[in-house]
Amino acid sequence: ILCISVASIIRGFSGFGFSALTVSSLSFVFPPIEIIPLVFLLEIAASICLLPMVWKEIDWKILRWLILGNLIGTPFGIFLLININQEIIRFIISALVLLSCILLIKSFKFNSNLGRSWTLGVGSFSGAVNGSTGVGGLPIAVFFLSSSGKASLTRASLVAYLFFSDIYASIISGTQHIITL
Repeated sequence: ILCISVASIIRGFSGFGFSALTVSSLSFVFPPIEIIPLVFLLEIAASICLLPMVWKEIDWKILRWLILGNLIGTPFGIFLLININQEIIRFIISALVLLSCILLIKSFKFNSNLGRSWTLGVGSFSGAVNGSTGVGGLPIAVFFLSSSGKASLTRASLVAYLFFSDIYASIISGTQHIITL
């Protein structure tokens, strides 16, 4: 309860971070394959509450390429979640959270203008990461925060991306019987 409560406060403030905090903390107690589908559903619930407040700020031009990439990467990520040893998934979760924190603390910035193919690639990577570890919002957060966009646009686009990506990941998880009635 404490893990999810703290992660929820962070998510409400920043627009992201819920999955990273929840999955990384609870995976010490439970296998990731049991936590990640639950996190998808909780992210959807959080996004439903936040989406109406940020709808007008969403950068649909970038978001459409990220979501298209997510559609490509998520099935591969779910495949990895099912077929890779859960200890390896735990390690990958920790490594991704640590790497993302380092990049955000160091104020990592991209040197050039990012085109559609780069954005599509980031979306695909995020989809694979989301499906396999549940922390697919971190690459997107680094992506948005590494460009020179407004904070409100970044937050709104993150909320929308997480909503769409977690609905899709939940559907794929259901087809693979990770999420059941």
